[in-house]
Amino acid sequence: MIVILAYQLVKVVSGMSQIIKAGCLYLMILSAVLVPLCAAAEERDFLTAPSYLQLYQKPFSELNRRERWKIKKYGLRFAPLDPAVWAIRNFDRTDNRTIVPMRPYYLRASALKDFQAESIVVNFKFKRLEKQKEFKAPHFYDPVLDISFAGKYRRPDKLSLIDREEGYLVRLSAFTDFTAGFYYRIGMNYVLIRKLVLPQLETGKKYRAKLLISSNEATLFLNEQPVGSIEGKDLNSGLISLTTGWHPLKIDRLEIGGFTVNSGKIKRVKYSGLYRGQLTRLTEINVQESN
Repeated sequence: MIVILAYQLVKVVSGMSQIIKAGCLYLMILSAVLVPLCAAAEERDFLTAPSYLQLYQKPFSELNRRERWKIKKYGLRFAPLDPAVWAIRNFDRTDNRTIVPMRPYYLRASALKDFQAESIVVNFKFKRLEKQKEFKAPHFYDPVLDISFAGKYRRPDKLSLIDREEGYLVRLSAFTDFTAGFYYRIGMNYVLIRKLVLPQLETGKKYRAKLLISSNEATLFLNEQPVGSIEGKDLNSGLISLTTGWHPLKIDRLEIGGFTVNSGKIKRVKYSGLYRGQLTRLTEINVQESN
């Protein structure tokens, strides 16, 4: 009896060994296939645009109700953006705001290695909000605008579906639970670096935010008054993006200024990308020789 049990145990162990070997072989094959795929994916541009670009070629007055809604929902709440200037990530691409209500919109030019940012100007106004609504449904009534800069994005690792994004941002908030200030963000973790020196922002009131950026310093002006600054490294290079919450805001002016250097020449450029029935895209200010 003991001999029979021992024989059966040997067979089970042998079978498990074959399974383990087969599993290892499968992982080796999977790695051999996925590693080139991941490498190829990293070489592709991670920014994309909506599938209905043809609508942007038509005058807004000629679009039907459904087509107008498609254009209005691509961008910040109540501030539609031009997909030729502002892009979304293809990793979390969706046309449904219910799924991704607060996805960032990236300045396409900021993904270029030779682009250096100098200024970001946003004239905005949060839709008027009664405080009692904010307390009753804070996940819907959250007047917040994040202006991110010096960002970095890494596609999902090999054999992993987790991507990684990090960088600096300045948060302008009329929301009680969100502090206005400079942050450093890694994924969904926000670290407050410095609070802004200003009273609580109000909904229904116009503001002019101007962020001046150099390689080692970023300073924010609100209504022409300096309200905070931080120091760092390479602050003027990397991804620039805009993000809001569910609560709508109106933007009257959006302007990102910077320059590129190519063959010893400095080309100064400005971008807007606000959509008002016609597209506002790249404006080249001047080209001059670098020193």
